[in-house]
Amino acid sequence: MAILDLVGKNAKKGIPAAMKTFALVKAYIDANPVAMNGELVIKHGNLTLHHDGPVTQDQINGEYSVRRAATHIANGAEVTYDRVKHVLASFGSEPEKGAFLHGMKFPKQVSPQKYGAKVELAHRAGKALALAGKIQNVRKPYSRISAFDPVVGWELGE
Repeated sequence: MAILDLVGKNAKKGIPAAMKTFALVKAYIDANPVAMNGELVIKHGNLTLHHDGPVTQDQINGEYSVRRAATHIANGAEVTYDRVKHVLASFGSEPEKGAFLHGMKFPKQVSPQKYGAKVELAHRAGKALALAGKIQNVRKPYSRISAFDPVVGWELGE
């Protein structure tokens, strides 16, 4: 981001190489917009993130994608108790519901693969929703970054 900021500042100064690079970056961003709000939907054991652009199942799977989904969800409707209950009710089996709640309570734990894909997916959905709620809470006035991550809070002197 610092490099892009520097390119933008130099482009405003009229430096030819920066102006050309800035135009290329802007063209790329315009051609590849990123939707930054979304809703987590679970139907028949399939986790889907609905937002302005299409998201495939493969994009939701994996630990990195949990954070990606959380970012999208955090920019959507507020994560409330009723919203959590609604998502929980969408799971069919008790193991899936338990995994979802475990993911909500312990979002930093690795998703359990040994119990099957549906249980693992439910755990990831819980993690994504919990992280989204933490992101939303940090945005509130007088909040502390340590509510999202105690280590980061410590590093920032909270």
